[in-house]
Order: sequence, then C-alpha cells, then structure tokens
Amino acid sequence: KFGIGVDDDHPPPELKVTKRGAAPLGGGSVNFYCPIVKELNPIDFVDFGKVKRVRGTAVSCRIPPSSAARVAHSVKGVMHRLLPDVWIHTDVHSSSGKKGKSGDVGGCGPSP
Repeated sequence: KFGIGVDDDHPPPELKVTKRGAAPLGGGSVNFYCPIVKELNPIDFVDFGKVKRVRGTAVSCRIPPSSAARVAHSVKGVMHRLLPDVWIHTDVHSSSGKKGKSGDVGGCGPSP
C-alpha cells in the first residue's frame, strides 16, 4: 500500500470512472482521490509469489454485444489452461448520457 490509506485518519486512494471515452476523440473522465502523504514507503519484491486469480472486463461500444462475449469466452479459454479461477465480465455500452466525445464508437478487449 506504500503507506497510503493504512490508518483511519487517511482514507485509501480512490479512482472512479465518471465518463467513458474511446478513440479517436476520447472525452472520457475519471476522478482520482489520494490523500496527501509526506513520503511513500518503498516495497521490495523478494518473493513474487504466484497468480491466484484473474478478474477482467471485456468492454464493447457500438458493436454487437456478442463481440464482447466472444472476447470474454476466448480469454477464459486461454487463461483456464494456466489457472482455474478466472472471471471475465462483459460491459456493453449503449447510447446514454455517460459517454465521451466519440459517442459510442469503440471496440472491445479485455482490461486488467
């Protein structure tokens, strides 16, 4: 945690997507909150450990919802060969008020 948000006086950092945007014009908006700290605590990766689970989202905009489902299914198929706990959700956007300058133009792909 680098020493941020480890006590009750300082809440943890927060990132909130308020408006999605896609290429070519973008227009997305995010709010990032992080309390002010005097210094960050270093971390030392001595033992990397193993990946236990994978979580992701396949996002699609202005293309058929089945495209995001196909991406999620393909990613699950590849990842299940490596580990058993994989969840890939689909997030299909339609015409709504929460969009950037490019409207609903976009594609789909997994996100970290």
